[in-house]
Amino acid sequence: TDGVIRWLDPEEEAKLRKVLMEDVAATPEDHPVLRQQRLHRIYELDIALGTGVRRSEQYRVTWPAVNFNRKEIVIPKTKFGPARTVYMIPAVERALRGLKKLNLTPREWKKGVPSKVPKGCVFAIHENRTWFVSAVERAKLKGVHWHVLRHTFISRLVQKGVNLKIVQVAAGHRTIAMTARYAHLDKSSLANAMALLDWEPM
Repeated sequence: TDGVIRWLDPEEEAKLRKVLMEDVAATPEDHPVLRQQRLHRIYELDIALGTGVRRSEQYRVTWPAVNFNRKEIVIPKTKFGPARTVYMIPAVERALRGLKKLNLTPREWKKGVPSKVPKGCVFAIHENRTWFVSAVERAKLKGVHWHVLRHTFISRLVQKGVNLKIVQVAAGHRTIAMTARYAHLDKSSLANAMALLDWEPM
């Protein structure tokens, strides 16, 4: 890659959310399951942006791994690293509680073939590519794929001046070098640091 990190700015996120909310609003009253499925998409987006977990990690989370009392989610071991705990911000908690209320059951991939969704999985709908690509196109966004949501999570932490070591833990990066790719986005901390070198005129 050329090293350029693509993330959503607030205006782009608003456009994407507008498309998804319009889908929910346009659902006929006699299609309650379709409405639930469209709400499910918004919750998927909320959790991706609020946790920064990888797609493969997000869709393997099961309800026993979600602890509302401690505001924690245990992400299972993946090929990218060992199991880890993710902090649950209020927006993510709202999304998870919303998913629980939907009470959707995983659909068969094709007739007679059992669902590949893990038992007790938080997400009843496991394939997000079709709806996400459609939403991105309708929102007229360029260069946006699902992994951009993870970049957005990390970029926003860095842009707010969060210590890179904390960002590393939050993102589940194996090395600080992986997190350091985002360091150039932290303009405020750089400005504050340089201000420490200033002096009064003689």
